[in-house]
Amino acid sequence: MVRTRSPLGALALGVGLLVLAAAPGAGAQSAAPPAREAPSASSSLRVIAEQVARLFPVVQTDVIEVSGDRITLAAGRQQGVVPGIELIAYREGRELYHPTTKQLLGRTEETVGRVVVTEVADRYAVATLAPGAKEAPRPGDKARVAAGRVKLAIVPLAAGVRARLVEAATYDLVQELERTGRFQVVFGEQISVWLAEQKIPAAEFVRGRGVREAQDRFKLSHMLA
Repeated sequence: MVRTRSPLGALALGVGLLVLAAAPGAGAQSAAPPAREAPSASSSLRVIAEQVARLFPVVQTDVIEVSGDRITLAAGRQQGVVPGIELIAYREGRELYHPTTKQLLGRTEETVGRVVVTEVADRYAVATLAPGAKEAPRPGDKARVAAGRVKLAIVPLAAGVRARLVEAATYDLVQELERTGRFQVVFGEQISVWLAEQKIPAAEFVRGRGVREAQDRFKLSHMLA
């Protein structure tokens, strides 16, 4: 679990699901005067957006060891890797040459599956297979987090009067996420409707129930609730 220092919320990364939740003690009254002025909502949202972006660093690395369900990668804290990030493992194949110039263009690639980082050292990290992965990578395979914009679906879970407040904050958060230059943000109201149809409560969804099914149904890799 990765938590922000913002009083506005806490951030946790599940498999394909980012969860914004009330931080412990958020909004609590204190008898003692504050040491400094509390951050504004906009600055808190900016902090959250930056922390979400840090969960998607641009990383290209090698698989150096596989032992049971532990997959060791040749990139760590120095390369921006943090616990919870998800990488695509792939295997390079034959070389590709231009038919006329004979210039080497690159190699074919075969996607092996997704891995999720669980432990991070300065120069290496340990990952495990993401749920649903059918094949484990081998030493010599590669893994990466793509440099392009990450498609991130915002899933509104609040209802009633609170929903209108959340909607306003969500709009500001979307702006902050897009300002990082790392995300293509889409709204996932249809996911909320599907959750209601499946009778999956919001509290259970943020704990993982129905996440994989929602990803498969709506062709999404990452959701923010």
